[in-house]
Amino acid sequence: MARFLAVLAWYTLSLDCWGQGIEIASIKVAVDFDHEFDAGSGIVLNKLSKIQIDNLATLGKVWGFLKYHHPAVTAGTRQWDFDLFRIMPAILAAPDRAAANQSLVNGSIGCEV
Repeated sequence: MARFLAVLAWYTLSLDCWGQGIEIASIKVAVDFDHEFDAGSGIVLNKLSKIQIDNLATLGKVWGFLKYHHPAVTAGTRQWDFDLFRIMPAILAAPDRAAANQSLVNGSIGCEV
């Protein structure tokens, strides 16, 4: 909600200043500072096992839910797509669901901000 209000405020100000030669400072968010994966994730997938597929499905559900509901993500203070790339190697390496779930709890897709 805060990000929406910030964008709305910026848009309103830019309409007021448009054509008047006034430059508006842009709002900086996480995507402006986090460039770790700008050139790609570096994750290569060949043949996935059943457990890897199941663990990636769980990761996708958790990541997708938090993308729209976690306050740090919706406020723009996290580069959520890159956080997915950060946790994915641990999920792919997990030998079972319990290990993958533990990686979710310990990893960058958790609730820390």
